[in-house]
Amino acid sequence: MIEKIIEITKKLISFKTTSDNYEELNKALLYISDMFKKFNKVKIYKYKSNKKPSLVITNLKNKDRSFDYILNGHIDVVPAKYQNAFNPMIKNNKLYGRGAMDMKSEIAVMCVVFMNLIELKTNKKIALMITSDEETGGFDGTRYLVEDVGYRAKCVILPDDGFYHKITIKEKGVLHLKIIAKGKSAHGSRPWLGKNSIEEIINIFMEIKKIFPKKFNKNKWINTLNIGKINGGMATNVVPDYAEAYLDVRFINKNDKTKIIEKIKKILKKYKNSHYQIIVEGDPLINDLNNFYIKKFLKIANKHKIKFNYHYGHGASDGRFFSKYNIPVIMWRPKSSEAHINNEWVDIKSLEKYYQILKEFLLTC
Repeated sequence: MIEKIIEITKKLISFKTTSDNYEELNKALLYISDMFKKFNKVKIYKYKSNKKPSLVITNLKNKDRSFDYILNGHIDVVPAKYQNAFNPMIKNNKLYGRGAMDMKSEIAVMCVVFMNLIELKTNKKIALMITSDEETGGFDGTRYLVEDVGYRAKCVILPDDGFYHKITIKEKGVLHLKIIAKGKSAHGSRPWLGKNSIEEIINIFMEIKKIFPKKFNKNKWINTLNIGKINGGMATNVVPDYAEAYLDVRFINKNDKTKIIEKIKKILKKYKNSHYQIIVEGDPLINDLNNFYIKKFLKIANKHKIKFNYHYGHGASDGRFFSKYNIPVIMWRPKSSEAHINNEWVDIKSLEKYYQILKEFLLTC
């Protein structure tokens, strides 16, 4: 089966599926759906939200949206400027290319496992869900399919976090804010005649920063703040009358989001010409280690000589949209490089192991 997995992965890598390349996104999803057309007992559903295409393939004859398992993956990748990024290459038992580990190889494994289970006439209700906007937030992909269309499962397989010997049990929540400050323009040589909005943004940020821990602890599992961008001003010799800053907040507990927002509101009351906007928000992902599916997966992996440590994810994934409904999300990856790097790679032997564990899990649980 590994030959088939490599074949599919290489083909998927060849599609330049950046989030704004709708033609290539649709081509990649068409390639996946065409693989399943030979099966009489599958239904293929195509969705679109704000131009973002998604694909759901099920082994149910009816339009039921509740499943035993959902296999979830995203076909979109971050842009790549290095040469041959979309020309897959195998070297030293590693498969290279943009999306090799994030996450076209995992999609290939899920496709092959799902086809195997269809051929074995499994009685498990399974959906393969492939989206195209995870790298830009997942709102028109997984969020749309879960919250608007209504897909549910007893367990979700989502190999978009974790490591070969680490399974993700938690991910931080995310809150992206825009802070806006307005001032009064004047000539830069006479700043006392104006009100500098950039200075106000800086003062606001320094106060907000005090809400968060001053130092990172050893495992860094704390609420964090990053200022990612500041816009404002027209020229060096003009006092700016408008400025905005974009903040990235990550929080570990669901109720922390409300507390942080309330504290920011209190700070902004001191600055009459300022306000904030929420750009992106998402709750943390939290898996219950006593959940039946999590325990069973760990047991099967151990049988295959994969013993996991627990991983806490600092970033956010589409898993948060399932976790919101208390659906366990199994997040574990084959051996690979880091995501979003030049010469991204996945280890081929570990892909085969991933296939074996996933297939046994879906057949026996």
